[in-house]
Amino acid sequence: MRKTLSISFGLRQVEKMPLDKMGYIYMWLRYGSKRIAFSTGIKASPRAFDQKTTVIAGNVEATAMLTALRHKAEAFSSDLKLTGRAIDLHLIKAAILETYIENVPNIIECIQLFNKNIINELYDSGELEKGSYDKLQVWNRHCQKWLIDKMGTSPRIDEIVPADANHFLFWLKKKHCLSHNVACRIVAHLKRIINYAVENEWILRNPFMNFRKRLERKKREYLTEAEIDLLASAKFASDALHLSCDLFLFQIYTGLGYRELLELTPGHISLVDGKPCILISRQKTKVLQVAPLVPEALALLSKYKDYSVCREYGVCFPVRTNQKYNQHLKQVALVLGIRKRLTTHIARHTAATHYLKAGVPLLSVSAMMAHSNVQMTLDHYAHIQPEMVVRDFAPLLNAVQQPTALKKAN
Repeated sequence: MRKTLSISFGLRQVEKMPLDKMGYIYMWLRYGSKRIAFSTGIKASPRAFDQKTTVIAGNVEATAMLTALRHKAEAFSSDLKLTGRAIDLHLIKAAILETYIENVPNIIECIQLFNKNIINELYDSGELEKGSYDKLQVWNRHCQKWLIDKMGTSPRIDEIVPADANHFLFWLKKKHCLSHNVACRIVAHLKRIINYAVENEWILRNPFMNFRKRLERKKREYLTEAEIDLLASAKFASDALHLSCDLFLFQIYTGLGYRELLELTPGHISLVDGKPCILISRQKTKVLQVAPLVPEALALLSKYKDYSVCREYGVCFPVRTNQKYNQHLKQVALVLGIRKRLTTHIARHTAATHYLKAGVPLLSVSAMMAHSNVQMTLDHYAHIQPEMVVRDFAPLLNAVQQPTALKKAN
């Protein structure tokens, strides 16, 4: 298909503007799949400006200026073709406005700017945890590697096309053997970076705008009641293993994450309706976590309250570093013959699963988990609860079975 330069003028978001409100007229240049838009500096109202004829009613001088801009663009485009140079919309814009080419960053530089101005700012302000920050740095490296492999060391933002979203997704899965869900999240991350470019008016639209994360639902692993009993009755020669086992059990009883377990103090424990309860803000979601304390959890709190470390730092448990904690949990599973990888996440999944099985309403379990919405709890846990369905249908099932039982008795 032969490419031609298309030139048009218009007011931005004209459908939302009052008819008599003045706004800047933008000039739109299109060449193939590339496009660029910029303000002409000329103002007009929707009522006065005719977009098809490029005429501003009652303003002959401004109309003439728009015509002159069109002629400049066409003349410079013809000059590029006659001299065998590529049609560069940014060069045409500079020629029209008689300015130097503005410093539009390429996509690699855009990633670096997004990292500096957005990710680093969030991390420095404490809104982004160290683990999440490190993960985003890895994602940035994946994005840069793909872009360089596909388009060279200085890929322009406007060279990216919609089909590249799926190309990047398959590249991540094939080249780095990443799971579908992780690959989807990295592509969505690049989409956010390109949105940053749109916000800074380096490009007109996001070519990944139609990309949607379609994550695969995974079965969430949790411990059975027998495995929980095994942990509760276990005896270890090592005090470190015994402590880690107790901390893991406390997470199962309360649904606390590692960070909340680490920062838990007696001040977070209050009486709610006469019952002891943990009230702590979950750092990940910024939602208040409400965790009623069952007798087993109260016993563990009592067991460690007089430890010197707890008294010195005013905390409820002498929690080790996350790395040491995970190492000890791995040894606990090995000693007890549990074939599941014990982690903080499994402890939380186990808590939600067993409380739902016990008949605790979904809304209350969501509050205990400090999920940002109930739908998250429903998506993650409700689909693995066949016991809940049978229990809820029990009155109807009993009603159906009762006549049969009476008939046999007669």
